[in-house]
Amino acid sequence: MSVAKETRLDRVLGLSPEERRHYDRRYLVYLIAIAVAGWALASYDFNLLVMALPTIAKSLHMSQTQVGLLAFLVYAAMFVISLAIGYSMGRVRPARGGAKLPPRDRRL
Repeated sequence: MSVAKETRLDRVLGLSPEERRHYDRRYLVYLIAIAVAGWALASYDFNLLVMALPTIAKSLHMSQTQVGLLAFLVYAAMFVISLAIGYSMGRVRPARGGAKLPPRDRRL
């Protein structure tokens, strides 16, 4: 039985020749498309806030300090939510071939 040559994509994905038989390249393309669409929506949301912030500040009579605080709170919330969602996705369903995180020590 001959083993197919390992490709660069297999090295990036961390697939062994045995595992390579079981993955579907179309599903990988689908996942990448979903990730790109999610990133596009997230960056659109970010850019929309940047473009709308001066108008919002003017209509609500906000000072520059208040606008800066509002922007900081929105971006900090986006960061914290991204970390929480990423962590929970890793705990619930780790990537194929990836190591599942060990359970937390409850004594801490």
